[in-house]
Amino acid sequence: MYFVGRPSANVGCMRESFSCLSNADCQNEGLICTNNRCRQVCSANRDCAVDERCVSGRCHIQCTKDRECPTSEICLQNFCNVGCRSDTDCISTETCMNNFCMDPCASSTACGTNAICSIHNHEKTCSCKEDTIGNPYVECVRQFVNCDQTATSVCGRGQICESSYCFAQCNHDQDCYNNERCLNGICSTICSNHDACPRGFVCEFGQCTPGCRQDSECPTTDICINRKCINACHNPTSCGLGAHCIAVNHLAQCSCPPQHTGNPKIECKHIECIIDVDCNSREICQNYKCQSGCRSDSGCPSTESCISLHCVDPCLFAEVCGENAICQTIDHQPYCSCPANYDGNPTVRCMLKQQEELICRSSKDCPTDSSCIHQRCILNSECNKDKDCSIGHICIQGKCFAGCRRDDDCPLDMACQSQQCQNPCNIRGACGNNAICQPFNHVAKCSCFVDHIGNPETECLPLPLCRKNDECPIGYLCQANKCVQSVGCVSDNECRMTEICANNRCTEGCRANSDCSFKMACINYLCQNPCSMKTCGPNAICVSINHEAVCRCPEGFVGDGFQG
Repeated sequence: MYFVGRPSANVGCMRESFSCLSNADCQNEGLICTNNRCRQVCSANRDCAVDERCVSGRCHIQCTKDRECPTSEICLQNFCNVGCRSDTDCISTETCMNNFCMDPCASSTACGTNAICSIHNHEKTCSCKEDTIGNPYVECVRQFVNCDQTATSVCGRGQICESSYCFAQCNHDQDCYNNERCLNGICSTICSNHDACPRGFVCEFGQCTPGCRQDSECPTTDICINRKCINACHNPTSCGLGAHCIAVNHLAQCSCPPQHTGNPKIECKHIECIIDVDCNSREICQNYKCQSGCRSDSGCPSTESCISLHCVDPCLFAEVCGENAICQTIDHQPYCSCPANYDGNPTVRCMLKQQEELICRSSKDCPTDSSCIHQRCILNSECNKDKDCSIGHICIQGKCFAGCRRDDDCPLDMACQSQQCQNPCNIRGACGNNAICQPFNHVAKCSCFVDHIGNPETECLPLPLCRKNDECPIGYLCQANKCVQSVGCVSDNECRMTEICANNRCTEGCRANSDCSFKMACINYLCQNPCSMKTCGPNAICVSINHEAVCRCPEGFVGDGFQG
């Protein structure tokens, strides 16, 4: 043991300790290796030199400042001990931590999992191993390389191509990285959430498997659906029926093919025609397709009128003529007349002449609703079959009653229900909630109210309020917090049969009377009852016939129905 003079002090000499790794390195008797320094063994202060104290069986120099201690020692708690104040007190591969020079890479947590720890000029640096990626201070995961399973030798040695990625093969967990497990012969990364997996992988059942979390993790032609990358055009809802689809920048770009039109997001329809002249005779161009119909009376035979874009005999509608009257369509218009031996107003009622009984020899000489009895025409009241009764009546239990057997027995805007001609729209459940009902050809035609959508035969629902487009049904956009049709129109031809194109929107409406039902007229671009305009005189009855208001005096009144 050596003593040296204490620098800048007048207290004599102090014991100088030597570095050691074990007691064998301390050659003098009574010295042992403590904290890599040879220290004098003691049992009491008297066993130590001046300015030393016996602490834990070792002699330690007393001090108040670092400069009072030997080289490589500092003053800690008034005793000289091996230590450091800064990194410069340590060798370049060590760092001063808690007053001791230590290897910063010695701890198992110095760097993240699978990372490499290196020291340069006292500083620790973490880096990921080759073929791994990630934050080396947190965790490094294996970097997966894409591969083609149909090719050969696409992966490196000891690897196999699975799910389009190269995986390391293994027999045991020891063959894999620290954050991997050997599952089904390949090394799979362990995870607790998606962020623990590399790009192109998702966390499922505690292990990273190929998948995606957002479109940007897929090729530009693909989108991420259910954590899988699929071609944007392979989604069944990408484009409408008959549309072409091209996947660009994670989006499905839809377009209608040549000779087709429509909203490619909904449906592309083949263009058969642009205007009516492109179609055959008695056909019109509707929704770019030729279909049987008319635009005006001139498109129909002289015995029919153009009603709701169809050629129909107006005499088939109820209330065209009065009771017992004869209806004939001449030059597209219905004309009413009373049959022989009847008189009255044919638009109200024709009655059998009562001032004289008709002389007959047989029933053939009488009207159809009368029989020859005692050489006199008598109205039928009893019957054996329907034809024994007058028109509009049927035979029930031997008596004639007003009624029907089938729809053809009724006007076109009526249907035969329970042996009575009724408006089909008055039948319970004819149309769904929030739907408009219009009778046509014995059937209730249903359509949704404006700003409603759904199946009009079951239920129409108001278009929902919205904040963004994906809160609206397909084919609609969110504008002013309301869902509106996404594609406008240019002409009526692009709208449904009961709609017109107004302000580039298909709305319920009309252009001409022929767009409306028999009893309605086109007024201010809407199908309305012409009698609602109060066109008749006092005490007169208004009946809507063939789109016009017909004013009639009721039974027992005479005069001009239009004036009173």
